[in-house]
Amino acid sequence: TGVQTCALPIYPAPFDVDSLFRTTELLEIQIEMDDANWRKLSGQTLDFVSAFGKGAFQRSYTYFPGTITINGRRFGNVEVRKKGFFGSMDQERPSLKIKVDDSQQQQLLGGLSRLTLNNNKQDRTHASQILAYRLFNAAGIPAPRCGLAKVSMNGRALGVYSHIETIDEAFLHRAFGSDSGNLYEGVFPTDFLAERLERFDVKTNKKKNDLAELRAVTSLLETPPADLVEQLSKHLDVDQFITYWALESLIAFWDGYSANQNNYYLYVDPRDKKLRFIPWGADMTLAPPFFPASGNKSVYAKGQLAYRLNQVPAIRDRYQATMMKLLDTIWREQELLAEVDRIEAMVRDHLHEAQAGIEQSNDVLRTFI
Repeated sequence: TGVQTCALPIYPAPFDVDSLFRTTELLEIQIEMDDANWRKLSGQTLDFVSAFGKGAFQRSYTYFPGTITINGRRFGNVEVRKKGFFGSMDQERPSLKIKVDDSQQQQLLGGLSRLTLNNNKQDRTHASQILAYRLFNAAGIPAPRCGLAKVSMNGRALGVYSHIETIDEAFLHRAFGSDSGNLYEGVFPTDFLAERLERFDVKTNKKKNDLAELRAVTSLLETPPADLVEQLSKHLDVDQFITYWALESLIAFWDGYSANQNNYYLYVDPRDKKLRFIPWGADMTLAPPFFPASGNKSVYAKGQLAYRLNQVPAIRDRYQATMMKLLDTIWREQELLAEVDRIEAMVRDHLHEAQAGIEQSNDVLRTFI
């Protein structure tokens, strides 16, 4: 009798996670789900009172089952939900969160368990988020990686989305070497104020977290002692915040922490137990502020931490020195302008009809740079 052989199954090689955020080419992400569920997902919205009140912010988005295919590799049994605040909300092409629960699938995605897809409704340049997060990383501020993707739903093209690295345990391991610290998300109007501490969305250690670090900083800011900076330094990386604060102002991040108490994460770094800021939601940056009356400013100081520190002359001096250092070291105008041109050429033929106006938006971006 002949010897029978059995062919071994061929498994796709895992993605190199860096390739999922490569900015030199567009990912192709195809999503499939029940049409009725897609209509439900697209139609979901936020509760206005909860979103803008002082109490805990309750998201009303729910997950629906589906499948995704990324550059030809199919991932089954994922969950998809809508994401975003009022400015980016859309019923035709919503921003999306995709959750991958199966550990084997996560391994094929280079260890990622979440995908975040921004619809770029507020970033018609399709370049602002890439450049903003790149500048934060260049300045030594841990920030998410960002790429671009052509997205479709049940065969219907949705246009170009930004693919943002999710701020989760995988990100914390990459950026800080550990995910054991407390992670918080701040959504407008979340700040170091006693009546707003409940608005901080606790992302890790939910059962045992008592917000102790946030309460300590809040107490210092409410009644600042003479040695405010020294006392803050016990709970916060002050140098890191000054860099973060100056860069938010440099890129006109009017919807960030310093100017609008919005779009940021805080992480208690296990290495020294100090709070560090992580940028988020940078889709309205590198352009004149959305509210023209506010004008272009070199110092944003509405967030309580920025406001109090801006009253300290020594901190103002450090802030100015930091701003000049950023301009001298990472603000390379010709490189930034070349990236705008390259990204525009790459995405132009793949935009949804709702994404018209990239040329005009990029002219504004070039002028700002």
